[in-house]
Amino acid sequence: MLSTVSWQAFFTLCGVTMAFYYLVVLGTFYRSEIMALLQGKFSIIPGRPAKQKYAGVQSQALYNTVPVPLQEEILAICRDAGPESNRAELFYALGKALQTHQVLSDPSLQETVNSFIKDCFRENAGIDLDDAAIGLLWRG
Repeated sequence: MLSTVSWQAFFTLCGVTMAFYYLVVLGTFYRSEIMALLQGKFSIIPGRPAKQKYAGVQSQALYNTVPVPLQEEILAICRDAGPESNRAELFYALGKALQTHQVLSDPSLQETVNSFIKDCFRENAGIDLDDAAIGLLWRG
């Protein structure tokens, strides 16, 4: 009976079985990461921002220019904030986050970051920040 099975058929069956096994394992343990990658929320290339839609902040082409680590810091601050949050503490935390990113010396990038901050706080924390207050963040 085994003499009727060719080596090609045997290796094909082994390859298909291994591929199925790894798909099941990857699907079981990495389902959320795979879905994020397929939806464009996760970049597999380090340092290259993904097309992201962070918890209510709509993904726009202009937000792709904001460094991803800065976006994550701002979002962490937004998620911790609420409508009754102390504004002085929020601005202090935002100012510290902006100071750690020296690549933000370009004025056009600052405007993009300002828009990102406004949208993030409006949609995640229910706080409307005005342009003048956000502009003070850049002065240290």
